[in-house]
Amino acid sequence: MKHRPRFSVGIRMAALALVMSVALSAAGLLISYAQYTAQLERYYQDLGVNLTRALATLLSEEDLDYYLEDRDRIDEHFGELNDMVETLRAGSGVSHIYVIRPQPKQENYAIVLESAVIPGTDYARNSYDDLGSTLEMETIPLTWEAAEDGEPFAPYRTEDRQAGLLLTVGAPIRRWDGTFTGYYAMADIILEQALGSVRSFVRQTAWLMGAAAMLLFLGYLALVRRDLILPIKKLTGAARSYMDRGDRQAFRGMSFKGGYEFNDLVNTFQLMLAEIEVNNLEKVEMAVEEQRRTGDAQVAHDLRAAMRPKELPQREGGYPFALDGSVRHNDGMVCCFYDYFLLDHGRLCVLVGEAPGQELPQALFTVIAQTTLKSHLRSGLSLEQAMREANQQLYEMSGGRLSVNLLAGVLDGTTGRFACVNAGSQVPFLLRTREERYTQVDAFSYAPLGLCENVSYRALELELSQRDRLFFYTSGLSEIMGGEGQPFGEDRVRLCLNERQTRQADLDWQLQLVGDAGEAYAAYSSQVRPYALLALEYCRRDRAQAHCVLTGDAAGAAALQDLLRQQLRSNRVSQEEAARVLVMADELFALCRTRGTAGGRFLAECVTVREEGLLLLRFRGAMGGQDPLDMGEDSPLRGSADFVRRVCDRVLFQSGEQGDEVTAVKRLESLTAGAEDQQDPSPLVKGTDV
Repeated sequence: MKHRPRFSVGIRMAALALVMSVALSAAGLLISYAQYTAQLERYYQDLGVNLTRALATLLSEEDLDYYLEDRDRIDEHFGELNDMVETLRAGSGVSHIYVIRPQPKQENYAIVLESAVIPGTDYARNSYDDLGSTLEMETIPLTWEAAEDGEPFAPYRTEDRQAGLLLTVGAPIRRWDGTFTGYYAMADIILEQALGSVRSFVRQTAWLMGAAAMLLFLGYLALVRRDLILPIKKLTGAARSYMDRGDRQAFRGMSFKGGYEFNDLVNTFQLMLAEIEVNNLEKVEMAVEEQRRTGDAQVAHDLRAAMRPKELPQREGGYPFALDGSVRHNDGMVCCFYDYFLLDHGRLCVLVGEAPGQELPQALFTVIAQTTLKSHLRSGLSLEQAMREANQQLYEMSGGRLSVNLLAGVLDGTTGRFACVNAGSQVPFLLRTREERYTQVDAFSYAPLGLCENVSYRALELELSQRDRLFFYTSGLSEIMGGEGQPFGEDRVRLCLNERQTRQADLDWQLQLVGDAGEAYAAYSSQVRPYALLALEYCRRDRAQAHCVLTGDAAGAAALQDLLRQQLRSNRVSQEEAARVLVMADELFALCRTRGTAGGRFLAECVTVREEGLLLLRFRGAMGGQDPLDMGEDSPLRGSADFVRRVCDRVLFQSGEQGDEVTAVKRLESLTAGAEDQQDPSPLVKGTDV
């Protein structure tokens, strides 16, 4: 089942547009409020500074001293001065103007003159009655030394419990020569009212911007729905109609206003469907014509020949494996096959597969699947990538109506590593020489090739030792029905393989015994449908193999050197080549230790293949899933990694659930000396049709 998103494209785009509208409007309002408030405060600061400076020029030191010395000297002239201060306050729009004198000894400020009272505030003082009233020293942000020297101070804010936020500014009153008279002219400005008007303006603006944003948002949704959402829904519906019912008429007559890209897409779909229809008709016509021309028997014979594997090229010394396969069939259509061929670096690829059914389309599709997968594997893709690409290509060809159950495997003849992917085929059996019995391989089965469009295949990897065997077969063998209506089954296949005669037989005779047992079990031989068998034996031709467990310290390095010296000496490797191997092994083990964990251990294995002149050195352990030869440019071990790559013919790294593994392969000329006297018979590669 395909994943369906929780929210459609239209809902997501509408939510995005709404979030953007709200975010932009809020950002605009916040920035406007901050800028407006800052400018308003700056205006009042400038107003207060200019007002106090103007007041300072209108007052004389003698009058201020005269009235401060004695409260009883309040006269008409004092009233004129107070009226002037009040007139100046009323004309400027500030809240309160007063004149103070610092008194360090009393630690306060004496008030000399001030404007009329501020109704409803704690500044309500009568200047005629309270001449000489004082302010606390903490009121003005000046030290006493600065106040005595007449230093100016920056405007500051205070919070009045009744009037609210106040802005206070002041300026020293100086003589004509610039000296300080000892008095400050002060002004208080109530900012609460001004800020209240700003907030009211912002609220009104917010409503207007919200309404405008909503109108734009609705207009945007209307355009998106017309030019994007509706075309996508129509295209999706047409595609699903074609996918579910094969309706090729779904895209015809479809047109969109203002969306020429979607119109081009519709035209492209129509051309593709027409081309697919033409190709399908051509394939059907070709198949019908071929069947008419040659007949069913000839077609079946040709298909069997097309699916038969080609012989491997001759190789000096033979191959490190033995193969034998068989296809049991009658004269009808055969939709099963086995195949094998070589890849790069001497790797062997084996295929065993079948298509459900015994008609001509299934047989043709089987050949196509076999050819397609071989093409992808030979192009250099990994086994998993090749299976994925072949599956997509076959699905596009058949639309899921035809499929192939197939098992593909790749054997590295040098290391014995066998990787396989099971796409709906029968689970193979594995014989370990040391266990002397066949067991089923624990391989997960994926969807057959061509059945589903997107399948992610993963390979199972096995480590084969000398004389280990694998047995592959198709479902035609296990589905043979007996006289009691029970199928032959996987259990009977395993029991047949584990019989001593079958288990110890050569590969060709083993296939013959298993096939005969299946046909002997059948109630009616005419009802046995074709099936394929394939047996693989790994023949690693080593004459010396040893291993040991190493600690990740100097003692482990010394144990590795002792192991290699014994192996090289027993295989009569020349001193010059032995010295190179010891240096290379020490460098490689040091690199592995850098990737290992504290207190970790490594399994070291040394294998020599005298017939091919190869030495295999393998380290297994926890390396954090990182190739020890992948060192950075700045790493001090970069030179060691380059040395190992340069000295070895191949270095392989593999990480899996069981741990990490590094295998170094090096060719030694002195190993081939005397190899001819110790060679195994060349492994056989055969195949039969029965």
